[in-house]
Amino acid sequence: METTSEKNTNSIATSESRISFPVKRIITIVIVLLLDIFAIYLMISFGKANNEEELGKLGYETIKLSIQLFLIVLVGGIFIQEYNRARARKDAVNEFRRTFLRDLLRIYSDVKGARRILRAKCESRTDGKTTIAEDCIPITIYHEHISTINANQLELEIMVRELKIIKGVFKNTVVLIDFIKGMERYLNKVISEYETIVKAHRGATSIPLSEVPRLKALVVKGEGSDFLEFSSRYHEALIIIQEERVKVL
Repeated sequence: METTSEKNTNSIATSESRISFPVKRIITIVIVLLLDIFAIYLMISFGKANNEEELGKLGYETIKLSIQLFLIVLVGGIFIQEYNRARARKDAVNEFRRTFLRDLLRIYSDVKGARRILRAKCESRTDGKTTIAEDCIPITIYHEHISTINANQLELEIMVRELKIIKGVFKNTVVLIDFIKGMERYLNKVISEYETIVKAHRGATSIPLSEVPRLKALVVKGEGSDFLEFSSRYHEALIIIQEERVKVL
């Protein structure tokens, strides 16, 4: 099933070929031109002209007018085709930009929301008598919200591929790709850690944050947090996209 972003990618790829060359119009003009020539032939055959001089002049003017008409309509058809082609591409590109912006906003919002919930659900372990001063993340919460992070990491991968495939959508595409890649790599490190840690804690109900340093750096505030690596790239990417004057409808 195609995502909205993939549909917009296909829309740009096909916008230039959507409008075919006006072959029917050219064929019609050729037929009209041939009919004019045939009419001149009939006039010659049945003596409708008063003399040969008038006949020659009439034939010449008729053919000249037909050729002029043919060229005017042909050039006009080509101009209209190119105008429609450019307009179709512009519309498709602008739609891609709007979707790209909405996707980026949603990804950041999803990750930030998962971060807040993970931080709020961290709990302190006890040995039955005293509280151990170390936060732990419940396994069920870890599983649930790492899925959100994983889905958004994969979507960032797709966005990077789209920017590489579709040329000219943004002026600073190379820089934008670097920022989106940076966001994707940040989340990918958290996912990689998860894949390793869950195998070592099968049957456990919670995991100390000290054993998941990537997750800890994501969820904590202040000292020890590296979430700025993700958020700063997001804001820089947002500036580049907004410079294109995207109109979100």
